[in-house]
Amino acid sequence: MRSVTTISFDEQAAARYDATSDVWPSELDLTAQLAGMRLGERWSTWTREPFTGDSTSHVSVWEMPESV
Repeated sequence: MRSVTTISFDEQAAARYDATSDVWPSELDLTAQLAGMRLGERWSTWTREPFTGDSTSHVSVWEMPESV
């Protein structure tokens, strides 16, 4: 992965875009896990093409588990 654009939403559903370079999906997964989230879905494109070991980009969706 050469670069990642992260789009996050706050409580008011306002989007924030951050560009980061040299971040692997596994590093983002760990960061999300440390924040209490889990990976929901991952694709290689916005049109939901499958993510494979040959993918050069990714669209990842992390979710907060529902509170019990």
